[in-house]
Amino acid sequence: MPAEKATPATRKTVRVSSEIARGESLPTLTKTKGFRALLLLAESQGEVAPGDIYEIAQQTLRDLLRCNDDDHLRSELEALSGIKVNWSRVNPDDGGYSIPVSSCKWGKSGQVRFAFDPQFVEAWQNNSLGFRRINWEVLVSFRSLYSAKIYEYVCLSHEAGKHIRTKRQTTDDLRELLGVPPQAYQGGNAGRLFQEVKKAVHQVNEAQDGFRVSYCREGRGSSARHWFEVEDAPKQDRLRLSAPTQVVRTGQTRRARIEAALAALPETRLEEVLAGMRQEGFATVPADDLNLRVYASRLRNYGVEL
Repeated sequence: MPAEKATPATRKTVRVSSEIARGESLPTLTKTKGFRALLLLAESQGEVAPGDIYEIAQQTLRDLLRCNDDDHLRSELEALSGIKVNWSRVNPDDGGYSIPVSSCKWGKSGQVRFAFDPQFVEAWQNNSLGFRRINWEVLVSFRSLYSAKIYEYVCLSHEAGKHIRTKRQTTDDLRELLGVPPQAYQGGNAGRLFQEVKKAVHQVNEAQDGFRVSYCREGRGSSARHWFEVEDAPKQDRLRLSAPTQVVRTGQTRRARIEAALAALPETRLEEVLAGMRQEGFATVPADDLNLRVYASRLRNYGVEL
């Protein structure tokens, strides 16, 4: 299929939701930024659809993520395709676990090829998870995973003209929010975590993105409660995001993927699958998009790779 020509992007924001901000964290800062960058690049090409595959020049990702260490960047991006995240409303039938980036490959041709999990894309499109836009230039400037996570979290809470207090959290809740490894900041070192949170909040405030954050803690030990207070503050002007003009959408349509998957099956296996589909009321590949989605889901139940 010929590649679709990419159009210049004008957006400089990336979307985040409470499920992303509060869910099981991506384990490093580069993975966190990389995941948001791939979403931003895909969205710059228009509506993201399940099954779409994208290609982007490696240099564009280097510039976007401000990273020139190819070995580090390659290993972090390719590892995204194996990370399982607990976002309960993305895939509730499977306990909430999802692998949002289904594939990401740093190729020898100077391109990065990536795609997203269809279930994640559907949640992304219908916005049932409450995605809101945040400033990419601020997010990418952070040098601490805690700063990035707190920034995303408070962006969801900030409302212009209001003083907001986030939900009170236990220390375990706070650790989950920030993606703190179970073995870190334990025993006599536990108090250092709260100092790291204060430093992260200071960095968020230095970004001056239109709000100011205060970190509050009450009590000690297992009875401690933590929350953030968010209020308006000056907003710093920033350079516009360079338009990623090299992104190319190369994915097939859902119909083409279904037809290709069926054609690739051995004859006896094809007959078995089609017989099962007929019993479920599907005589042929449906014509409309809604039934195509259901048809594809049923095929996956039969173990057909799309």
